[in-house]
Amino acid sequence: MSATSRGAGPGEPGRIVIVGAGMAGLYCGWRLLKSGYPAHSLRIFDALDRHGGRVHTVSWDGDPAVRLDLGAHVISDGHRIAHGLVSHFGLATAPVGTSQDTAILHLRGRTRGEREVRRSYFRKAFAYDAGWRWLRRSPRRMLKDALQAHELPGSGRGGVPAYSKELSGQALDAVLRQRLTAEELRYLSDRLGYSVGEASVNAGTTLDWLWTEMFGGRYVTIAGGMSELTAALAASMSEHGVTIGTGHRLDRFEAGRDGAPSTLHFRVDGVDRRSVETERTILAMPPGGLKPVEGVADLPAVKELFGAITPWPLVTGGIIFDEPWWQAGKLAGDRAISDLPIGQLFLASTDARAGRSTGVGVAKAYAEGQRTAYWRAFSRDAAPGKWRGPGDPLAAEVSRQMGQVLGRGVSGSVPEPLDVCLQDWQEFPFGAGFHLWSSGSHPDKAFNTALKPMPDCELHICGEAWSRRQAWMEGALESSEALLERHFGLLRCK
Repeated sequence: MSATSRGAGPGEPGRIVIVGAGMAGLYCGWRLLKSGYPAHSLRIFDALDRHGGRVHTVSWDGDPAVRLDLGAHVISDGHRIAHGLVSHFGLATAPVGTSQDTAILHLRGRTRGEREVRRSYFRKAFAYDAGWRWLRRSPRRMLKDALQAHELPGSGRGGVPAYSKELSGQALDAVLRQRLTAEELRYLSDRLGYSVGEASVNAGTTLDWLWTEMFGGRYVTIAGGMSELTAALAASMSEHGVTIGTGHRLDRFEAGRDGAPSTLHFRVDGVDRRSVETERTILAMPPGGLKPVEGVADLPAVKELFGAITPWPLVTGGIIFDEPWWQAGKLAGDRAISDLPIGQLFLASTDARAGRSTGVGVAKAYAEGQRTAYWRAFSRDAAPGKWRGPGDPLAAEVSRQMGQVLGRGVSGSVPEPLDVCLQDWQEFPFGAGFHLWSSGSHPDKAFNTALKPMPDCELHICGEAWSRRQAWMEGALESSEALLERHFGLLRCK
């Protein structure tokens, strides 16, 4: 039996309906099934024609062994549940470099290697109106120096500083602008590859995210692509008769109060209508999918939840060349950061995860924040995450920008890609690549509210957006685990 199906499932009202077949929804269904809930009592639906949500591995049409992760792509060593699942399903992993391993930087029209920047004594590596000492520093050092006045005495052991609680009520951009000039802050953002320091996000939680998740730890990826994990969860449920109803967009929720069943109204494949009764509802959906749902989005508690988070724009892309032409340049490395719209680039000449040489050059682009608007024109009239071929205007533009970033020392013109694809994560049902707590928000309160926003109805919300590890797959898993333990009586997953 296929792991995903448009079949109607059991004819009786489902005891538990899960809406959303991303990581959070799949994990909820799998855990409930493994904990003794019968398969006929579980029903899972998703608005897309696939499962996985923001865990999305695509295979290249020219060689299916070439795979790129357009969504979640690494697991940190501190992600307990994700590592447990990888081990449980016997999935192979491969190590990946960290954000501190960047080898190539292209900023303000200049391309430099990381080592060149560190050795730029008495001269500026890049054309910023900032001192040469500032330009030599790593993002980690810049952030630590800028916030030293807020660091708690005695903290910082193990490389992770702790800051005063007063920062949680402030906006990160306001805090940094008190200590840095506009050009110093711009350089910090450009070197980091993320512009979160220039946004009104919660200073306390965002700094904790940067230090624990961006600057610390080791990372691995799943060798065959991150979608192997979501596929394993779906297949495990399918073996026991739990199918996933794809193409089901939730339009309206009628709450059953004080023990009465609730009714979910779906639009199927954009045409048909379908209503499903349920005793308990888990909405494992991103905010972008929740906002249009009548009966949920207009709840006062859910409105507060929307106000507590900042959706962060993200566009990712896959690029295939007939050879890794950038290796002929003067700079070597598997990651580049630029201030161009293309953002960050992750480079490979072989599909190392599959353990075979393909003879092609593989790159992934990662553009966040305001630069995503540049790519929106290229995403119109094209299916998200689908390969477009060499004649698409996107191919020429990607080639032009990659030439600026990686072309130093490369003779001849930069070739156009064999193939390109683009994924705009602002599109429905996601609404964002990831989420961060807004300034003035109360994360602990919002986390608990999401798990049960209505006191007299068995309605639950889980996922990355209102988790304690935002922007990570582990956040979706931890949120789901907390929901299952608190409101479904499951024992802690070992």
